[in-house]
Amino acid sequence: MFSNLNELAYVYWLYDDRCICLWRHGYIGFTKHLLVRIAAHRRGPGSKGARSLPPDFKVQILFTGTIEDAYEIERQLRPHPGIGWNRAAGGQKSCLGYKHTKEFRQLKAADAARRFKGIPKSVEHRAKQRAAALARYAKPGEKERTQEAVKKAFKTIDRTGTNNGMFGKHMNEAAKQKVRDKIEERGGVSGENNPNYRHGLYSED
Repeated sequence: MFSNLNELAYVYWLYDDRCICLWRHGYIGFTKHLLVRIAAHRRGPGSKGARSLPPDFKVQILFTGTIEDAYEIERQLRPHPGIGWNRAAGGQKSCLGYKHTKEFRQLKAADAARRFKGIPKSVEHRAKQRAAALARYAKPGEKERTQEAVKKAFKTIDRTGTNNGMFGKHMNEAAKQKVRDKIEERGGVSGENNPNYRHGLYSED
């Protein structure tokens, strides 16, 4: 939620020629950054809390004022989820409690993969991802929860034979050398550097 409820905000209505009542039709939205928000609706008609937006929707600003007042107006216009094109009720954190369908999630994942395909992450971006992952896994039990989630996700997926993404592929000599260099950089894989090292003790488990 917003810390300063006296900041400027907007309540807007997205509609088309079929919409005749803003209480029952179209999409009622709330934002502090109107142009950015509308542009996001244009890019992803099925996102940002809206459903079934037509590509040629129109925009009307209903209110300009404080965040607190804008929340109240949005709450009045959309007191319940599922009114018009709104997924969630108004006057609350966007889509609180709403879950996208599996088909929608797959559609958005495919769209993101297409938009970012071939665009390498910067050194700074990778460093931020690494730092975030290390901070997350430092929390007690997080690694175990992640392992369970991965096992559950892949439990019903057959990754043998041709279903394996690496089936029939072979590393070229340059890639093999990179692996060797990384192993040497970490101190090799002998003795305690070997992930299977058991301090010279072996069990039959």
